[in-house]
Amino acid sequence: MNTTAKQDLTNRFKLEFDPHTYRRLIGKKDVVIHCHHYNARLQNIIEGTKQINGKLIILSAAEEIFSDYIHSFIEPEDTLADKWQIAAKLYAHLGYGHLDFSQLDQGIVSSSSSHFVEGWKAGFIESNCPVCTFTQGYLQGVIHGITGQSVNEFYFRQLEKGAEENSEQSQLGFLSMTNDYSAKLGWKIETINQNSELKTVTTMVQLTT
Repeated sequence: MNTTAKQDLTNRFKLEFDPHTYRRLIGKKDVVIHCHHYNARLQNIIEGTKQINGKLIILSAAEEIFSDYIHSFIEPEDTLADKWQIAAKLYAHLGYGHLDFSQLDQGIVSSSSSHFVEGWKAGFIESNCPVCTFTQGYLQGVIHGITGQSVNEFYFRQLEKGAEENSEQSQLGFLSMTNDYSAKLGWKIETINQNSELKTVTTMVQLTT
């Protein structure tokens, strides 16, 4: 994006105040001032309750919300590259951290900072499990919201593309498992080591029998 486009993007994220309802809005949606300490403790309670699948609750809620919310900031003239940049900037603008979509075509999304990791480290001992559950849902939501396609539609599009290009690399591994075996995809986000803010994103597949 050029300078003008970047300024336009900033305007899309403008915070507005409704004096009649006393609500703060970004993209015509209510937002709240959040604290990473509060979020970490709330997440710990939800995910730590054994009687429920807390991670799935958080992930599914984030996915559903941002699959729709991302459309509040996308304009018809935006390119696909613009849309991924919008997804990254929205994540940062809402205070969640930093996401890099530049290697998305290779199935890689990287993060150098996380609101959720920061809050977790401030209030709890080191966790052996990923604590960016919300981010996983965010990624799944914006990817679906931006592509606008179901798995089946994308699957057949990739089949056609591979046939047209006569390519030996179908790039359909995960899609085939999802389409043919009802597999569920998810993303695991982990800090590389305690002395680094860099993180790895691993695609996970759950097969049902």
